[in-house]
Amino acid sequence: MNVFKELITLVAPVFKQMRFNKKGNNFYLDADKNYGVINFQKSRESTKDIVKFTINFGVYSDVLG
Repeated sequence: MNVFKELITLVAPVFKQMRFNKKGNNFYLDADKNYGVINFQKSRESTKDIVKFTINFGVYSDVLG
């Protein structure tokens, strides 16, 4: 298993405990018309030995939107 997939596998139970749903490398939260997303994005510069990635966060509120 590659390191990036291992990371996703390790964090998935933590996010699940916080009520996030997983789809691919994305974790989604829907709470009272408020939405959150955490995305793990692997860099094209990653190699077999060095994995570079970015964690993107997004939040949206129906009330404020």
